[in-house]
Amino acid sequence: QHGYDSYRSPDAQTRKMSDSNVVCNSVHGCMSGFSIGAEFLWWRAQMDNLDYGLESSSTVVVAPAPGVTARVQVQEPDFEFDPGVRVSLGYDFGRRNWDIFLRWTYQYTDATDSAGSTDPALRLVAVKDISQDAGRLTLSVADTGRVKWQNQLNVLDFEMGYDYFLSEHFSLRPFFGVKAAWLDMDYSVNYTNVISTGLNSRDTRVSSKTDFWGVGPMVGMGGNLHIGWGFSLYAQTSAAFVYGNYDSDFKQTDTLEFNIVESHDSYTRQRAVGTIGVGVEWAWCFSGEYLLALNLGWEGQYWWNQYELLFNIDKSFSGDLTYTGLNAGIRFDF
Repeated sequence: QHGYDSYRSPDAQTRKMSDSNVVCNSVHGCMSGFSIGAEFLWWRAQMDNLDYGLESSSTVVVAPAPGVTARVQVQEPDFEFDPGVRVSLGYDFGRRNWDIFLRWTYQYTDATDSAGSTDPALRLVAVKDISQDAGRLTLSVADTGRVKWQNQLNVLDFEMGYDYFLSEHFSLRPFFGVKAAWLDMDYSVNYTNVISTGLNSRDTRVSSKTDFWGVGPMVGMGGNLHIGWGFSLYAQTSAAFVYGNYDSDFKQTDTLEFNIVESHDSYTRQRAVGTIGVGVEWAWCFSGEYLLALNLGWEGQYWWNQYELLFNIDKSFSGDLTYTGLNAGIRFDF
């Protein structure tokens, strides 16, 4: 029998001496029983295509003369690290090497930024503003712009895994299961003193919201390099396809009462999700029936094509959502 043996068994030490692939102190567990765990997440969420302005060092002319060049800098939300949490509940079948886990992951991001000034004025090209002159879209410039992007992540992973022990120093854990995800995203921009061809000066607010839920199959592989004294280096990767529904809304209002509303656009899509994580773990069996484990590592997640925010000047829907950051966790088996 290759696997993590139980100290409770009377002949555990005898089998340990005769089987070089038995490791007693490891994150794979000591014996059969329940497992609970919690992780603190320090992640940075980033989203493509959220730029709200092009800022120049001088006033931008609405209708520039031919050959005039303006040097600008792209402005987008300031993506920072925010806390999150992951809670796990599972059951380890011990020497049978099977286990099942249910994991809940939550993280909330609130990214803001501002650009432009009134001295000199009209330095910001308002890329999310839409205005027309004689039926044609025109360039809009503003004194200032302020953006806010909010994103809430809720994920449930139900997985079943099996431990393969290739030696006393290396083990693999392939797993499969189901991933369910809820992503709620809000994006808004406020521009002041917006100037466009054919329109008077105005203040404009552009906002878009999209809510997504999806569910689908997940597969993955984990590996541990066991150093000794309960320590191991780990790596894990997984992939999932979630099929679900988007509900998207768009609204643009300004002080000239030029309002555009495109509300509740609902549609279904399939999306791919990939994760990878590496780090170090420590685990120890106490009294032959309790396991205490600690972990510290890095994790990255990639959510393809999550840019479904509606804007009248942007129908490309091109943009991926990513998460990256540190995980620190504790686990207890009993």
